[in-house]
Amino acid sequence: MKIKNFFLIVLSITILSILSGCKVQEKKFSSHGITIMLTNQFKEQHDENVQVFLVAKKYGFMGNAENKAFTGVNNNELEHYTSLVLKNSNKEAEIFTFGNDEEKFCYAYYTAKVGIVSYKYMLVTKEGLADYYTMNFWSKEANFDKYETQFFEWAKTIRVE
Repeated sequence: MKIKNFFLIVLSITILSILSGCKVQEKKFSSHGITIMLTNQFKEQHDENVQVFLVAKKYGFMGNAENKAFTGVNNNELEHYTSLVLKNSNKEAEIFTFGNDEEKFCYAYYTAKVGIVSYKYMLVTKEGLADYYTMNFWSKEANFDKYETQFFEWAKTIRVE
């Protein structure tokens, strides 16, 4: 009887250890001047067109830095930069601003097809010391509304150099 109880305890501890390892937890990602708090569901991927590329099962995040000197933006106006990003991507969207001068970012929503799948994106732009940062959260368009609030909360954690 004692051996049976011992094995049951060991089995219970093993199962609990496995289950606790699967728990969704916050995770900090930092690369190319972008730091963001997401979850451990995200995995770093590599794409030659994107400096930061993080993917989870149902959504993703990507970001690039662009030197201010090459943007054509005058007077460090984040809203102007955001409109240029949309224009250069052939996208039209209303631009919103969140935060104060220290933690300000602009954001907009647009859709795009990749192959036959339609995706919806939350564009986020931030200004750093030497660079502007263009970032996107995305999911399939049909699911975007489920994740929009979470995307916005994650956007508020973004810090740039």
